[in-house]
Amino acid sequence: MTTSSERIIEDKDFAPSLSPKAITYISGHRHPDTDSIISSMAYERLINQLGMSALAVRLGEINPETAMVLDRFGFSAPPAITDVRTQIRDVAFDQVTPLFSETSLWNAWDLLHEEETRSLPVTDHEGRLLGLITSGDIAAYDMRQINEASAVATFDSLLETVSGSYVCGPIHDFMGARIYTPGVDCYLHRDGIVLGENVDRDTIARADEAHVGCLILCGSSDETDFSFPNTENTTIIRSPYNLYKTLRLVTLATSVSNVMRFENVTHFSLRDYVDDVRNAMLSTRFRSYPILDDLGHVVGMISRFHLIRHARKKVILVDHNETAQSFPGIEQAEIMEIIDHHRIGDVTTDGPIYVRNEPVGSTSTIIASMYFEKNIPLEPAMAGMLLSAILSDTIFFKSPTCTTRDCELAEELAKIASVHIEQLAEELFTPNDSLLSMTAKDLLNMDFKVFRMAGAKVAIAQISSMDISGFLSRKDDLLAQMDIDRKLEDYDMIMMALTDIRKGGSHILAAGNLGDALERAYGEQARGKNSFYLPGVMSRKKQIVPFLSMVVGV
Repeated sequence: MTTSSERIIEDKDFAPSLSPKAITYISGHRHPDTDSIISSMAYERLINQLGMSALAVRLGEINPETAMVLDRFGFSAPPAITDVRTQIRDVAFDQVTPLFSETSLWNAWDLLHEEETRSLPVTDHEGRLLGLITSGDIAAYDMRQINEASAVATFDSLLETVSGSYVCGPIHDFMGARIYTPGVDCYLHRDGIVLGENVDRDTIARADEAHVGCLILCGSSDETDFSFPNTENTTIIRSPYNLYKTLRLVTLATSVSNVMRFENVTHFSLRDYVDDVRNAMLSTRFRSYPILDDLGHVVGMISRFHLIRHARKKVILVDHNETAQSFPGIEQAEIMEIIDHHRIGDVTTDGPIYVRNEPVGSTSTIIASMYFEKNIPLEPAMAGMLLSAILSDTIFFKSPTCTTRDCELAEELAKIASVHIEQLAEELFTPNDSLLSMTAKDLLNMDFKVFRMAGAKVAIAQISSMDISGFLSRKDDLLAQMDIDRKLEDYDMIMMALTDIRKGGSHILAAGNLGDALERAYGEQARGKNSFYLPGVMSRKKQIVPFLSMVVGV
């Protein structure tokens, strides 16, 4: 189904007025079930209507049940997010004006001073990175001119740099032309650039005869009362500056492209994580580094200073409150709220936050209640989504976690959505061919949660169905995959509950070794077995996890 296709969060997922820095991410747990996905989507709509900027995301692939619900009610799956560690896009880096490769060194130096920085990126006219130039690069070039003054400049660049005006003579570029100050033989410097003050007509004529490349009249303005002879070989330029300043400027008329660093220029992406950037900076000696967007365009510069303080991503947790089930990198994020119906886990915060944790059968029950409490109208389609999530998490009201409140809200939501509860439940829990043909690994990951129990790492998956026979026929396949994953991820045990809604019990598959913990938790039927049946057991949260937690490590 199209809604289940993987889509990673991108900049286009944000509203035009909204930047990633301003967004609050809402997500359920990893390996999300229907309640996790729909409660995050419904809560996004609720708080956005209340004036908060939020985006629902997911921490894994959409399972077939959830995909069916999304398709039935006309919604697309929220984008996936892979990590909430701090990225460069979360840092207040410098916004700078990039240079073009043809910019003169003098203008580059001026811009460095204006931007109060020591380095600037050099780009093409589309904003793509070409190289980097620093104040040290310009100073080093300038010092080299002491030994052999020369110009590598276009005509336009030379004219602009010396604030000059063209008088006469051929117009051409000066690539490698030597620079001279006037003397008795100044007119002998073929193709060179000669600078002079108070130059007379005779000197100009001799310079032209000797094919001097360019004669710059220093301290001369357009208002100077002087009649110039026409020149065929020598370009005549006026400069208002004195001889010394003009000489200094001519050496800096060369373009940035001749001095910039263009090889091994370290740069970063907006998506790069601060941890990785910090490590990369330690291996280089640059003071500042270009930042590129996804199209390769330069958007700013970053230095070690910027990494000292930065904003953390803001997140809201729904349908979970344990770090092992939450965002990768959650320790670097700022948790704003928790909306949940599970036991209190190990999430900690730096300050007080809003927490709503209620003993009901579904997080969607809590979210639906909040719509009614705040008088926010529910669209029929979203009401149908919330109803589906309640039916899924309460296993059609048969789970011991189900409460009177779940049932009452389900009735209200069914009226708004104009659906029949029994019919919707049949659609949810009847396995189709695509579900039964999934790989063992995909089946295992449909609803997969990790728990810490007295130092042990235990994962418990669950599939609930009106007809469990198709899944039971895959028992050996599932157990083999569970054993592979257990060893690969270093779990002490992986369990899977195949919950039979009609019969009202769960077939338990177990891979791993926790001694006699299974027998002590679930009785004689679990002794020495990797597959056993628990009558009346419908809830992972209330009937499987608590009993196992009490005996592990004891």
